[in-house]
Amino acid sequence: GVCDLLVDGVDDHAAVELVAGRGASGVRRAALADAPRLLRLTEPLQLKAWHEVLARSGIATTTAQLAGALRVTREHLSREFAAGGAPNIKRVIDLTRMLCAADLLRNPGYSVVTVARVLKFSSPSHLAGCARRIVGTTPKSLPRLGVRGVLGRFLRGRTRSRL
Repeated sequence: GVCDLLVDGVDDHAAVELVAGRGASGVRRAALADAPRLLRLTEPLQLKAWHEVLARSGIATTTAQLAGALRVTREHLSREFAAGGAPNIKRVIDLTRMLCAADLLRNPGYSVVTVARVLKFSSPSHLAGCARRIVGTTPKSLPRLGVRGVLGRFLRGRTRSRL
């Protein structure tokens, strides 16, 4: 094995990289490496939006905020993201929040109420409604499904709000 040695104040950037790679978001990102292909995201804007959504998965994010970060209009982002059979952007935002919820709820110290508060849902029932809509299950079932199971459930017919 290898031990990493960091000097306080000198190696702050290295510390960030070491911790981020081993943290929950890094593990989730690795588990979702093939998600763009599964979600039919092929265009550069779709892929940039996916990475931006994934980076913001632990916070409530709007399409307008994403569009601003990507320097396009909200309408353009919505239209271009859903092109080619990809899910709509709002659904993908909700999916990433459900992936975060599944991770957090795996910890027995976190209740549905706590996770709803951490992920900035307006209430635990809002989290439950989103879980039903995106994954077809209850928040308490999310940890059992895990990241891959949540993605799989989403891909089976829950990718669009309208047909």
